[in-house]
Amino acid sequence: MDYQKLFQEIKKTAIIIDYSSAKSELPIGKSKFGGKPHLPKDFTWPYYEGEDYEGVLKSRPLSFLAQFDLEEIADYDQDSRLPPQGNALFFL
Repeated sequence: MDYQKLFQEIKKTAIIIDYSSAKSELPIGKSKFGGKPHLPKDFTWPYYEGEDYEGVLKSRPLSFLAQFDLEEIADYDQDSRLPPQGNALFFL
């Protein structure tokens, strides 16, 4: 198999994130890592079924990782794979 050719066919561009600590409170909906996400009123927090250290299985909330203002990053989306506006929320 020609892996070089395969990799060329499936490669995608990436958006590289360069961040620093905010000097003041961020406006609602702007890109951020950690803290509390800016959520719409009808948002349902994501959960997963997981065990604790004693083996008890129950529904547990995912941790908020980051949110991205899609308008802020639209210029970097060279392949136009993301919606041009709104927020992308990431949990783990």
